[in-house]
Amino acid sequence: MSSKLIILFLLIALQHIVHGQSHYSDQWIGGGGRIFRIDFTKNPVETSYFIDTNKVIYAGLGNSSICDSSGRPILFSDGYNLYDSIGNYIEDGDTLVSMDLFFDHNGFSSFSQSSIILPFPDNIYYLITPNATDSIHADWYTIPYYPNAWFDEILLHKIDMNANGGLGKVVERGKKIMKQEKMLRTMMMACRHANGKDWWLLKQMYEDSGNFDGLYPLCKNKIAKILITKDSIYPPTFQYFNAPDFGFFEQSGQAMFNQDGTKYASTCRSTNKVFLADFDRCTGMLNNGKAINVPDYSRHDPSDTTLQDVYTQGLCFSPNGQFLYVNKFFNLLQYDLTDADSSNAWYHIAGLDTTWQAFQKYSSSYLGPDLKIYVGNWWGVSKQMSVIDNPDVKGAGSNFCPRCLRFPYVGASSPPNMPNYDLGAGLPCWPLSLPNPPKEGDDMLMVYPNPASTSITISCKVLQGKHIEVSLYNMLGQEVLSKECHFAQQKSSIDVSNLPRGAYLLKVGEWVRRVFVE
Repeated sequence: MSSKLIILFLLIALQHIVHGQSHYSDQWIGGGGRIFRIDFTKNPVETSYFIDTNKVIYAGLGNSSICDSSGRPILFSDGYNLYDSIGNYIEDGDTLVSMDLFFDHNGFSSFSQSSIILPFPDNIYYLITPNATDSIHADWYTIPYYPNAWFDEILLHKIDMNANGGLGKVVERGKKIMKQEKMLRTMMMACRHANGKDWWLLKQMYEDSGNFDGLYPLCKNKIAKILITKDSIYPPTFQYFNAPDFGFFEQSGQAMFNQDGTKYASTCRSTNKVFLADFDRCTGMLNNGKAINVPDYSRHDPSDTTLQDVYTQGLCFSPNGQFLYVNKFFNLLQYDLTDADSSNAWYHIAGLDTTWQAFQKYSSSYLGPDLKIYVGNWWGVSKQMSVIDNPDVKGAGSNFCPRCLRFPYVGASSPPNMPNYDLGAGLPCWPLSLPNPPKEGDDMLMVYPNPASTSITISCKVLQGKHIEVSLYNMLGQEVLSKECHFAQQKSSIDVSNLPRGAYLLKVGEWVRRVFVE
């Protein structure tokens, strides 16, 4: 057997070992007014509340949570603050966004997927929150339905759970990992890099398309991708797609990856389409993007049976990746990704999950550790969530169970925004069209500045006085620059000013480094 096949089998085996060992999503925390817990370590799944009469916390559509590596709940966010598992602020975890945005929304985010928590070794966690600066807020929040509403930066907050006697502390607040950009208020999700350690963060952006939905402009399908490691946050790269155009009324929406991180999908309230693309966990590239029309169904309104449910809310992949479940306000649909016949690909899973008077409208949905899909409620004053018990089965066999996850009291809103924490390492990321990957593990070779805009300097003591071939590859494995460099005084520089903004691989002799051009 060839060495490449042996490596391939070892990596596949490693991924199966890693998958399922993470306990970061064993328990979910969220809720509207009362903070609920969903404990997936129990069979059947148990629900409970943390209730403190002196404290009212709304962790609705903008919420996120995480357990530690042993499955013990440790952190949750309402999008604007960070709490421990019983609702106390983590030290320096209050008011993590701009003051005007914070107070205008009564101290919590109502925009779906407006926070996410990413774990790293040594009990380090990053909370990521999009933000509208006070100047942007003044432009649009004071005018109802102002058409140019957007967030303009993404903030990263570093939490050290070893600090403060093990209670945790925000040791770095509000690091701007994207700034002076326009982005929609929803649709943010993360996926493990193929190395099994780092994270890709994807965020839906805002850019006028020139098209309008009535009085309001539509924005192009522009997606930002940020590579986040424990020690470095790399500059965003952007991709554009022809469709769909996303609208101004995107207070709810959802972006999701399938379980192995090879497909990405997104939708939001202001469109009646789903965006679907392949995803490369090595390069962060989205490929083969397309817009899928979502069929209309009745709103089931007894006062006017002609009304149609025309806006999507959220979506979730089935565990096996064959199906995409799409939430509308009043209906749940299943789309078979393997069926080329659009007339057969869509299946209507359910309308209302209760009577019209008691119905809370569907919001976001997420896959639980038990491989069932949990469907949240828009208003957060329900005592139940609905469940899709067998999401890998086509049609009625998926077994939609209306309001089957019951809570002791009202306050069940939307499941927390969580990536697939169990996704392990994938295939090697060095482009297969190139020779065997050079060494990357030592500090013998230094490259700076990184990111760079004009030139980079390469420094390596053992190369002093030598002439070495230096090559630069884009993330598709295509060589974009090659030159022989003379390492006088152990340093040499190359010009990158003509290269497009993005990520590259720099090969110097037996070494490789990741380089970003901004």
